[in-house]
Amino acid sequence: MPRREVVLVRNPRFRPLPGVPMGNAARIHVALSPRDPADYVLRGGDPQLAYVFLNTQLPPFDRFEVRRAVGLVLDRAALAAAAGADAVPTENVLPPGTPGYVRHAVYRRSLPRARRLVRLAEAGGVKVTVWSTGAPASRGPARLLVQELRDIGLAARLRRLPAEEFYRAVAGRTPRAQIGVASWSSPLPHPFRWFDALLNGDRIGQTPNSNLSYADDPELNERLGDLRLRPLLTEEVVLAWAALDRLAVHAAWRDAGI
Repeated sequence: MPRREVVLVRNPRFRPLPGVPMGNAARIHVALSPRDPADYVLRGGDPQLAYVFLNTQLPPFDRFEVRRAVGLVLDRAALAAAAGADAVPTENVLPPGTPGYVRHAVYRRSLPRARRLVRLAEAGGVKVTVWSTGAPASRGPARLLVQELRDIGLAARLRRLPAEEFYRAVAGRTPRAQIGVASWSSPLPHPFRWFDALLNGDRIGQTPNSNLSYADDPELNERLGDLRLRPLLTEEVVLAWAALDRLAVHAAWRDAGI
C-alpha cells in the first residue's frame, strides 16, 4: 500500500551460487509508521558528507582556539555552493535522512572573533597547507577555504593531488595533512557508520585511517562505544545519536581531545 509498506521481492533472475545458501524468504513486507525511525533510507544514491577536516595533532590545529576560529570563519553556504550538485550546508556529522539527524547551528560566522582567536593562540602567519583532490566537489571548496584561512591571519596555500595519492597522504598512521577537504559516504545510513569512520579514536592506529582529524576525545569515544552495543534504532537510541552529533561539534572547542 502506498506510504504504508515496502515490499521486498526476490529478483527473478537470481541464480544460486556454488557454496552460497539459497535465501528462504522470497517476499518481505515492511510496515511503515511515522512514529518509528527508519532502519533504511531508499534514495537515488548513498548519503554523502563533504567536510573540512582539521588535524588535531599538528600545529596550528592542535590548539582549540585555532580550531574554533576556523569554525567561526567558514561560510558553509558558500562552501556548499562551491561544491555544486545538490550540496546543502550543514554542521552535523550525520547527513540528512540518517536516524539521529537533527539540524543544529552552533557556529555563528564572525570574522573578527576568528581573528582574535588566532592572535590569542599566537598562530598569526603560521604556514598552513590545505589538501584536496581535483574532484569538482572538493576543488571549489578547497580554494574558498584557503582564502578564509588567509582572512583570519594564517599563511594558507593549496595542495591538490589525485584521489589515490591524496588518501595515501592524509589517511596513514602518521599525520601529514594539517587541514583539507574530504568526503565520506555509507550505503547503510546507520549513525554508527558515520561516527565510527570519522571520529572514532581507535581508527587512528588502523591503515587506512578514516579519522582524518585524528580525533581522540575520551567522552565521545565512550559514548560511541556504548551506542555500538545498542544497534536497534529505538526512539531512545536515536535521541542518543542526536546528542552525540551535537557533542561532536562542541568537543572541537575543548582544550583536550578533538
